[in-house]
Amino acid sequence: MSRELPEDITRALELLRHSENIDSHQERARLFRSGIDILNHCLNHFPQHEELIKDYKLSSVITLLTTLNSARLAMATEEWFEYVNLLCITVKEEVRPVLESDPELRRYFLSFIGEGMLDVADE
Repeated sequence: MSRELPEDITRALELLRHSENIDSHQERARLFRSGIDILNHCLNHFPQHEELIKDYKLSSVITLLTTLNSARLAMATEEWFEYVNLLCITVKEEVRPVLESDPELRRYFLSFIGEGMLDVADE
């Protein structure tokens, strides 16, 4: 089954894929947020693609959580705050079921949050 996606969804997916390969945390977070924002916009404008959009968002969250597991040590506090904002506010609806269904990603997430909080407390 081949269906053509609206340009906005395609653009969002390009941004999210690009964010996965960026070394700069600031740029990764910016691209991730932009991609998610576009997908959220698309939910309202392309209801026929709702399930697909939700799947893309969920997949992107899983990828981000997995990536952040190994990235915390090379991250400034401001960058950590940006990721916390993304995960705990922007995509919290997607994060919650991932953490409930995947114990390993739950440990990554809690470690990421906890270690960052310790760093903030030390500053």
